Amino acid sequence: MRWLNNFWFRVRAMFGPGQMERDLDDEMVFHRRMEAEKLVAQGMSMTDAEREARRRFGSEARQKERARESWGVGLVSDLFADTAHTFRQFRRNPTFAGVSVVTLALGIGATVALFGVVQGLMLRPLPFPDEDEVVHFWFDYSWRGVEFDFAKDVVTAFDGIATYTTNAEPFQTDAGATLLPFIPASAELFDVLQVAPIMGRAFETGEDRPGAERVLIASYGLWQQELGGDEDVIGKRIVLGGRPHTVIGVAPPGFYFPTPEFRAWERGLAEGPP
Repeated sequence: MRWLNNFWFRVRAMFGPGQMERDLDDEMVFHRRMEAEKLVAQGMSMTDAEREARRRFGSEARQKERARESWGVGLVSDLFADTAHTFRQFRRNPTFAGVSVVTLALGIGATVALFGVVQGLMLRPLPFPDEDEVVHFWFDYSWRGVEFDFAKDVVTAFDGIATYTTNAEPFQTDAGATLLPFIPASAELFDVLQVAPIMGRAFETGEDRPGAERVLIASYGLWQQELGGDEDVIGKRIVLGGRPHTVIGVAPPGFYFPTPEFRAWERGLAEGPP
């Protein structure tokens, strides 16, 4: 029950400071008297014993301050005092108060939004297996197909490699055109990430070469929203960037790569410098 006793002690210290101060004064007097009586028993006169007891006891103000610190309510008391002072200042200058409240609200909102981004992209586990074994590296220009084929043959340090780039093009829907961020990727992307579509299939070798039919894997959100959750979506042709694409798969709910803003994956490698 020690924690309960400590709790009630702190409640008394916060809401009954006058009585606590009186108890503290009595305790100081008691300790000095006990020290003086011990010195008298050793042969000192009462006057000399009281003087020596005060010397040994040290500064009474300092001893009281240490006792107050041990109560553990200093921070709370300071907080209450600062809050009361702040409200008094706000009442005296309402304009300053309004500007301060708006500034605090904007700062808190920005902090919460930033934490949400950091949590989603850095703290929360990535939505595919063995995330700690996936290595992400990039170059200043996009790979061409022949360059990627060469890398696959000579790079043996990994179980598999895939390449991708980023893009955003107009996506035609029944409601009109909207800008759709998507990922042009090599056929190996979903195999490397060890993620299988919940409908349809992933890319196949040869589908990421110039001249092949344009195929696309939709995110779960794209399928549910822009494509209306159509159960017959596999094989459906949609228009992306003015070019027809055939939907071959739908990604699992919650899956994204590389960030949640990208809502589809297209087979293909962007052309880079020779």
